[in-house]
This record gives sequence, structure tokens and C-alpha cells, in this order.
Amino acid sequence: LPAPDAAAPEQRWLLARSLDLLGRRAEARAVAAELAAADTAGVEFAGTLGVIAAGAGDTATAARVDRWLAARPARHPAGLPSLYRARIAAVRGDRARALALLESLPHGGHPLVEILLFHSDPAFLRLHGEPRFQAFTRPRG
Repeated sequence: LPAPDAAAPEQRWLLARSLDLLGRRAEARAVAAELAAADTAGVEFAGTLGVIAAGAGDTATAARVDRWLAARPARHPAGLPSLYRARIAAVRGDRARALALLESLPHGGHPLVEILLFHSDPAFLRLHGEPRFQAFTRPRG
């Protein structure tokens, strides 16, 4: 395996998320910050930095990333900036804002919503008891 700094950006993004899940936020933040600096248009990289910063209590960085995401146009997959903003708000403990952002997702969801929101994304753990959040888990169609 390549050294973390020589790995492809997508692999380093997974490394940042994994380090964050392990509670190694300083390392996670360093990887995410490097990715966001190298790809100034990358919603995934900046969004991940914002989530990690929010979890570490760095409200200034989380707010800066949130503002940056809010200024991004919708792109494929549609709603990704709003999804990351919802993750940041949820980690910061702002349930109402997180839910409002989730509810604003185009077409009632995002292609990754089922996986990210309901089963594996720790950013949304605080929302699991919320009826509005549970509405996302109901089958549609």
C-alpha cells in the first residue's frame, strides 16, 4: 500500500474519515485539510474537513466550511453540499438546522442517503430519535 501522503485523493479521504471514526481527529483533520487545500472545488473534501472540525469543537472552521458549501451550486449528485452542511449541523448539535437541510435535499433525498444517514454515518447519531429524521427511513414509492 502506498504511504498515506502518496495515496490517491479518494483513498486519503477514506483515511480521514476512518481516522475521525477512531477518534484520531488531529490526524483526520490534517489529512482532510490537505485534501481541501489541494482541491478547492471538492465538496467531499471540504465537507469532510467541516464535519471533522465540528466534531473537534473548531466552530470557526466548521462555520467557514458551511458558508463555502452554502455558496456551492447544486451538482451531481444533487444535494451533496446540503448533505455535508446537515452533517456539520448535526455534529455541532443543531438538530433543527440539520433536519431542515436534510428536508431540503432535492427529490427528498440523495443517492447515498440510505447508506450514509441511516446505517453508518455517526454524524447523524443525535438525530436517530427525531421523528422528522425517522421519516427518511420509511420506504418510499
